Amino acid sequence: MRDLDLSELVDLAARGIAVIAVALGVASEFRLDDERVRQVLAEVASAVSAWRTLAGAFGLPEKDIDVMTPAFDALKTVPF
Repeated sequence: MRDLDLSELVDLAARGIAVIAVALGVASEFRLDDERVRQVLAEVASAVSAWRTLAGAFGLPEKDIDVMTPAFDALKTVPF
C-alpha cells in the first residue's frame, strides 16, 4: 500500500472515513502503545487548534476551509 499525501487524507476525512481510527489501529506496528498515541494526538490537536482562524487570516477561502474541516474535526473523536 502506498502512502497517502495530505490532500488525499483530507479527502478521506471529508468523506467520513475514520483516518484517526486507522492510525490508532496500526500504532502498534510503530511500537507505540495506546497512551503514547493518545499523547501524540493530543499534542497535534493542541498544535492545530487555531487552524481555522489562521487559514482565514491567510486568506484561504471559506469554501476551502469548509472542505478541510472534517480532517481537523477528526481529532475531536479521540478520547484523550
